[in-house]
Amino acid sequence: MTDFISNHPRRSDRSQVLAWALWDTGAAGVSSIVVTFVFSVYLTDSVGKGLSGGVTPASWLGRALAIAGLTIAVLAPVIGVWVEDPRRRRVVLTALTGMVVGLVSTMTLIRDRPEYLWPGLALLAAAAACGDLASVPYNAMLRQLSTPQNSGRISGLGLAAAFVGSVGLLLIVYFGAIAGKGATRGFLQLPAHDGMNVRMAMLLAAGWFVVFALPLLLTAHRLPSPAEALSPARRVLGGYRKLWTELVAEWRRDRNLVYFLLAAAVFRDGLAGLFTFGGVSRTAEWMRSRAL
Repeated sequence: MTDFISNHPRRSDRSQVLAWALWDTGAAGVSSIVVTFVFSVYLTDSVGKGLSGGVTPASWLGRALAIAGLTIAVLAPVIGVWVEDPRRRRVVLTALTGMVVGLVSTMTLIRDRPEYLWPGLALLAAAAACGDLASVPYNAMLRQLSTPQNSGRISGLGLAAAFVGSVGLLLIVYFGAIAGKGATRGFLQLPAHDGMNVRMAMLLAAGWFVVFALPLLLTAHRLPSPAEALSPARRVLGGYRKLWTELVAEWRRDRNLVYFLLAAAVFRDGLAGLFTFGGVSRTAEWMRSRAL
């Protein structure tokens, strides 16, 4: 990895590129645990198991994630315009990262009782929205670390770090807090009563994010500034005006690009839904077979 990082032509410190990639290790790990494999399954298969009414917990999960998606769609353009100034990126990234850590830590309060389904879904939706919104300033930092010649390689390093984070935290949580049968689970011997093992896993996930996010948050002010004019402060509506202006300009210049962006957005959302609900149903089925 050291040789990979040292080969990029921009003279930023190798540790800065590594710190940038490590943030995604933490973020992706938390997303896999909270949204896909552990907390969402805990809500739909355990907390909401005795829910009255004709709507299933999985359906409520879908509605909560839909609200999170709408929140991202509304706020992302404003954040994207506001963090055009590199000096603001660290502030926004730190704030959103802190919100994710706080929300995930609060998930330890969600007990295995039907009345806790609603606050659990609210915490999950808020954490998912803040995590996706944090990727806006995070991805913008790539311009400070790369050139057009090596941006693909450094971006690929970030994707690889995210994959390692997802799998790594999932394995730690499973073998540490989920595996096994009986009153205690995992090599940490956490009690399964009232969902304590899953709740403690959320605290572990929050700590994971803190550990891997801190290198970037503490050094982001040292990132080299790209040769670009600083964006003046904009009001909220300014972000939407700028987005609309750019879309209209691209529509007039090359409509195929706009079609591609729309198709890519639908495709990514479809994949996200498939991974989330596929993970929820298959993981819940597998856990039931293990008498979780």
